[in-house]
Amino acid sequence: MAIHLAVILAAIISGATNNRVLVLGPKTKAASVEVRDAAVAALAMALEKQRLVSRRLQQGNLVDIKGKKLLRDPIGVQLRSLLQAGCEGDVCGATLRAAFSALGAVARVTIKPLGAKGGLVTVWIRGLRSDGSFAPRKSRSAVLTAFTDVSIGPVVTALTTGLHNYKPKPIAGPQVMVIPEIGSTKVEAPKGLTGLAPWRVVADAARKALQAELEEQRAATDERSAKIASEKAEALAKIRAAEEEDSAAAAMASRKKTAARKAAEKARIANWKKSGVGGEVGVRFGPSMVQGTRGVEVMGQAVAIAAQLRVPLGAPGLRLGIGVSGGSLPVHTVKNPETDDEEAWQQLSHPDEASDEPGEEFWYFYEYIRFIQIDGRLDLQFGNAPVGAFIGGGIGLNLSHGQVFNLQFDVDAQGEAIPGTGAPRRDPSDKFTWPALQSSFAGGLWLQAPKVPVTLTIGYRRYTGHLSGLKTMARPVNDENVDRVFDTTMAREIIGIDVTYRF
Repeated sequence: MAIHLAVILAAIISGATNNRVLVLGPKTKAASVEVRDAAVAALAMALEKQRLVSRRLQQGNLVDIKGKKLLRDPIGVQLRSLLQAGCEGDVCGATLRAAFSALGAVARVTIKPLGAKGGLVTVWIRGLRSDGSFAPRKSRSAVLTAFTDVSIGPVVTALTTGLHNYKPKPIAGPQVMVIPEIGSTKVEAPKGLTGLAPWRVVADAARKALQAELEEQRAATDERSAKIASEKAEALAKIRAAEEEDSAAAAMASRKKTAARKAAEKARIANWKKSGVGGEVGVRFGPSMVQGTRGVEVMGQAVAIAAQLRVPLGAPGLRLGIGVSGGSLPVHTVKNPETDDEEAWQQLSHPDEASDEPGEEFWYFYEYIRFIQIDGRLDLQFGNAPVGAFIGGGIGLNLSHGQVFNLQFDVDAQGEAIPGTGAPRRDPSDKFTWPALQSSFAGGLWLQAPKVPVTLTIGYRRYTGHLSGLKTMARPVNDENVDRVFDTTMAREIIGIDVTYRF
């Protein structure tokens, strides 16, 4: 019993709708208390799943979920009158109107025993119209072979699901009584009515007069409701018109602002193209790409600072830039198998290589490469768009720091040195800085940012250092120690990005 009451309470919790349904159960003699409680619980839960708020009767009083009484007096007689869609005498007073003005429908499960254990289970629901009268009843029935608190629940749930197909509306006007409909609302005085007329004739005349008065009240309420709805629709139309006007004005202002910004940007670019001298300053960076044993490999990063001035050449979008750049180039390293250190080596050549012993080679072991050079650049802009291409070149000074090693390699049958077998033949030279001539070539694309004076450049650059004139590693010639003269070439291919500030 306690479990069923808990289920009922859980099932009638208020949901997210104002539709209220009064839930009633079978009569006391129709089934046991457990069966009746289970039937009411199943009906309430099914209504809650359909987003309907349930109310229930408790000892003749209408109560809410918290058990608060909604009426002061029992309403058994009033409820019977409501379900019959009619009223009699004083029952049609203010108490009845207050009792059921908050209800949108009444739902009930009934049990009619048939035989020893089975019977007929019926679930019906009846909705209240906005004018106070009840809509036609909708019901479903099923035959159950045995009534238990377990078997009744699924049957009631199945009969209740989808039974309602209406949307109860709240009553906006004044509360009215629930009265039966009659064929005519015309008030006619009963013929032959005297003070000695039967009480039925007098009651019928009073009922007709009351019906006519109620019809007038309903007509006035409908007229007032229509007027309010018309005023609301008119106010809503004005608000929507004002919102549309504001939206159109905002869209027009936005289009004008965009057009003005584009025109200003176009004028700025045109003035920049026509101006005498402009310039850029920024940074360059990018990886160095080399051909290794496993394909193209990335060997370090090149970083430089660049600045240049640009002047137009007369033709639209064609400019010449002259500037200076400086920075560091990456070193190309290999792993020393004995120490696991990354080391940078560059093989040297000299004019007297024919006099070297088989497997004798000279290598430049360096630590870093720095450079500074003068750059030249030719830009071509693609129409009025802030996009273009460039080619350029430069010449300057390459500075590397290291020392020279004289290594002896093992040789194969053809007399070629075997890689990885070199060993020092003598002490290396002292560390020194080797200045050399450097040249470069560049090409790529550039893009100007639309709102800030920044230019983004993506391109290819090749730096070539021509190292020569190094004298060291003397050897005896005609009983005299004569230094060898070494030279080599260091090349770096950079796929880089320039970020510069325009002025």
